[in-house]
Amino acid sequence: MGYKVKWVEDHLGITRKALRTYEEKGVMPRNKYGQYRNYSEEDIYRIWTIKVLQGIGYSLKEIANIEKVDDFNPDASIAEKIKDLEKEQARIEQVLGYARTIKLTGRLPSWPKEMGSMKFEDFYKKSLNEWNINDDPASQAYQSLADSVLNK
Repeated sequence: MGYKVKWVEDHLGITRKALRTYEEKGVMPRNKYGQYRNYSEEDIYRIWTIKVLQGIGYSLKEIANIEKVDDFNPDASIAEKIKDLEKEQARIEQVLGYARTIKLTGRLPSWPKEMGSMKFEDFYKKSLNEWNINDDPASQAYQSLADSVLNK
């Protein structure tokens, strides 16, 4: 049985534009001769797999490259993706702690005493570490107390 684009849109939630993008990026075979597309069971499985991989952070370029690797190791690839996601999670937690500190104190970190003595990127990295409520259990308790008082 073949599946039309409308069926894919209605039952999988994948738009026509996304399907065309999959073809352009090489993760799905191109539509030959510009005819109406009729997807096979294998195509549907492939679309589903693409969406699952995108859901855990793979780009279409990475997905396309998977097929080009003869000795592709799915376990190693997923393990590497997990490491990437954990790094991103740690980065987000650090930024959250920084933002919570700014919210709790009601002020921004002061700029260097001598403006121009430090590039902003260096100042930002230093502030992320020094102005971070997530790194101090006592500050976290204070924030929790402040949040409960302010929410009543």
